[in-house]
Amino acid sequence: MNKKGSIVTVGVFDGVHMGHRIIIKKAQEEAKQYGLNTHVLSIIYPFDYYKKNFKGLIITPAERLEKIENLGVDSVTFLDLVEIKNLSPEEFVKDILLKLANTVKVIVGHDFKFGRDRKGDVNFLRFLGNKYGFSVCEVPPIFHKNKRISSTFIRELISDGRIDEANEFLGEPYHISGVVVEGKRLGRKLGFPTINIRRPNERLVVPKNGVYVVRVYIDGDYFPGVMNIGLNPTVSDDQNLKYEVYIIDFSGDLYNKKVKVQLLDFLRGEEKFKNIEELKEKIREDVERARRFFNHNLQTVKEDREIEVQVDSDRFRWYVVER
Repeated sequence: MNKKGSIVTVGVFDGVHMGHRIIIKKAQEEAKQYGLNTHVLSIIYPFDYYKKNFKGLIITPAERLEKIENLGVDSVTFLDLVEIKNLSPEEFVKDILLKLANTVKVIVGHDFKFGRDRKGDVNFLRFLGNKYGFSVCEVPPIFHKNKRISSTFIRELISDGRIDEANEFLGEPYHISGVVVEGKRLGRKLGFPTINIRRPNERLVVPKNGVYVVRVYIDGDYFPGVMNIGLNPTVSDDQNLKYEVYIIDFSGDLYNKKVKVQLLDFLRGEEKFKNIEELKEKIREDVERARRFFNHNLQTVKEDREIEVQVDSDRFRWYVVER
C-alpha cells in the first residue's frame, strides 16, 4: 500500500478515449497539488459477462495498460470482475479503495456504480467517504461536438465505418494490432502484395467491412497503406474475416512480426467484382486515393490530441476543446 495516499479513479477505460484522459488528467493535477499519487483502477470483464449485442473491446487490456501508463500515472491496477463482483458496496470501499489503493480522494463519472449487483452509486460513495475519511469528485458527462463521449458510442462509430469520427472521440487514430501471418498470396498475383494480420482473440470490435486508408507502424516507422477488411468475395468463398494491408512503396519480409495499423479514413464498402481485372482496377483506384489522402492530410494526422475542458455549470456538462 502506498503510504503517501492516492487520488484514485475507477472504471473500465476501454479505448482510453478523450473523456477517460480528462478524468485521469484531473486526478494527476490534484495529486500533484497535494503531494499524492495517482492510481487508476481498471475493471476487466470476463467474456461471458458481455451482452449479446456487445460490439467488442476497442483495444486489448494490454494496450489499455500501456496507454494509461503512458499518461504518466503512478499506479494502474486491473480489477477482475469475477473477484470483486460479490463485494458489497462497503466491502468494495474497504478492500479496494482503502486497503488496496490507499484512497484519499476518488474521482468517478456521474453514472458510476459499484458493489454487488451495482447497488452502490455516487451518492452512497459520498456517504461511505464521509464515514471512512476520503472525498469524492463526481465528473459530469463529457461532450464533444454535442455528442457524449463514451466507449459504447465509439464502438458504434467503428463498426459503422465512421472511422474519422471515431478517431476524433478517441483523441488519436483507432488501430488494429496483430501478427503478420501467411496468406494465400492473392494480393501478390494481383500486383498488390499484402500482409495478412491475425488479431488477438480478445473479443475486439470489428470495423465495417471495406477498404480503409491506413498508416502502418513497423519497427519505429510509419508507412502509408490501404487495408481491406472482409471476405474477399471476388476471389474466395472463405467465410473467415481477413485483415489485409497493402503497404504503399514498401518491400520486405514481415512474417511473424507484430504490426500496428492505424485506420484513418473509410474509402468504400466491400464489393464483389465481375472479374479479376475489375478488382485490380479498383485496387489501383484505392491506392491512388490513399496517396492523395496522405498528400493532403498527413500534417493533420495526430498521435494524441491536446485537449482542454470547458465547464457548462448550468447544464452540468463538460465540453472538450482542442488546443
